[in-house]
Amino acid sequence: MAGAFTGQGKHTRCRSGAILGALTGVTIASVAIISSVLVPEMEKRGYDKSMIFGPILSAGGLAVLIPPSGLAVLLAAIGEISVGKVLLAIIGPGLLLVALYCAYIVTMCSLNPSLAPAYSVQTVPLSQKLLNLGRNAVPVLVIIFSVIGFMLLGIATPEEAAASGAIATLFVAVVQKRMSWLVLRKPP
Repeated sequence: MAGAFTGQGKHTRCRSGAILGALTGVTIASVAIISSVLVPEMEKRGYDKSMIFGPILSAGGLAVLIPPSGLAVLLAAIGEISVGKVLLAIIGPGLLLVALYCAYIVTMCSLNPSLAPAYSVQTVPLSQKLLNLGRNAVPVLVIIFSVIGFMLLGIATPEEAAASGAIATLFVAVVQKRMSWLVLRKPP
């Protein structure tokens, strides 16, 4: 039973890198967030260093290939190419890379289980999983859709989609009660 959860953890790292890439659009930010959360936990569980840092660093590169990519916008502007078309063009290769990373990690850990030792995880009822999905995934999907979805549907230009992403982020923060006038006025 524990082995199944280890595989689930490997897929989670791949997906979290892709989602953070879509949210940040910047490799350094994506790597910083993932590493600050995952590295201590993975070290505690006895993961091999190559299985800790390899997937985290490679997942950071997904931020360049999953819209809204800051680098893609910059390169489109420099090349005088449609930003929307460039962002649409990098979705396929980005998702392909996610799938290949996941396949590589699962294959390597299947061939050498000591890279990511199995551990037991307490079972969570389906209702709690669905509640957690609603609380954690839906806000992220709202933000991603407000940027990428608006561009794909032709509702907004890339600049307008960036603004709608900022508004959606503010909306999510207010709904989750993480935004207040004190937080808004606090200097960075």
